[in-house]
Amino acid sequence: MKKLLVVAILALSAVSAFAQVEEGKSYLKVYGGYTNTTSNASDASAKSGFVGGALFEYALGDNVSLGFGANYAKKQINFCGSGYDLDVALNYITVPIIARYYIAGGLSVYTGGELSYLVSDDTKGTGQLMKHNKFNVGIPVGVGFEFSHFVLEAQYSASVTGFRKDMDSSDTTNPKIHGFQVTLGYKFSL
Repeated sequence: MKKLLVVAILALSAVSAFAQVEEGKSYLKVYGGYTNTTSNASDASAKSGFVGGALFEYALGDNVSLGFGANYAKKQINFCGSGYDLDVALNYITVPIIARYYIAGGLSVYTGGELSYLVSDDTKGTGQLMKHNKFNVGIPVGVGFEFSHFVLEAQYSASVTGFRKDMDSSDTTNPKIHGFQVTLGYKFSL
């Protein structure tokens, strides 16, 4: 058992030499992937969408970086109840600002904030159509793994503002968007 632990630590050390950031260096990551979005409303169910974008990252130290970027995300939710069945498809441009900590062996965790702007609303269905706020503020939390410049990430994002325009955005009954996304990207040193 001790031998296995020693081998695992050595393997992680070798991989981490390739995956850590260098203090003072800049990086650019381009990525695309899958989203699964829903709402805290009781009549909501999750639907799939997609995301794609770029993130600029600056290394503050060998294990810590700050990043900001822009992405396009199609977030879809179904609302179904008595007398209505709506497929909400919201197309956002999102600007994330994140802090990332590199643990070891290419593994990192991150969190921050994101501001989303609603570019278009492709809601369809039966019943009264909803109007949606143009801006949405959220908190992303994620984990990433880097190997040979490729980056695989899983992220959970939760809105702190409601997305219905016909309700006050701070109203606790105004539904909020939340969901997961999985992305694959490529990271360039600048």
